[in-house]
Amino acid sequence: MKRQSLGPAGFSFLEVLVAVAVLAVVLVTVLATCLGMQESVLRCREIDALSALAMAKLVEVERIGVRNWQVTDGDFGPGQPQWKWHVDFIKGLPGGMTLATVTVSASGTVSSSTHIDKVLVK
Repeated sequence: MKRQSLGPAGFSFLEVLVAVAVLAVVLVTVLATCLGMQESVLRCREIDALSALAMAKLVEVERIGVRNWQVTDGDFGPGQPQWKWHVDFIKGLPGGMTLATVTVSASGTVSSSTHIDKVLVK
């Protein structure tokens, strides 16, 4: 009875090299996707914070009233110094209404900003 030779056991260098290259491509793709998702989550949180601050400032404008509102620019104090706000009014709309626009932005950047408009009735 003769024994058949199965050849050398294991993988060749070329097979291992191809497997490592494929693994590297997959890992780079997965990492790029994860980093992109993390950046999107951070951007969504920033937009949420901007919107909440703008809405709070608009409520303050409504509470004080257009006639009594004195300041058009500012920040949100020691708790949120990186966020700046600006309020504009367009008066003389039909029916004595006024359009209030609140803009909140990160100090020094234009890309991180939000605007909320609301028509205020006398």
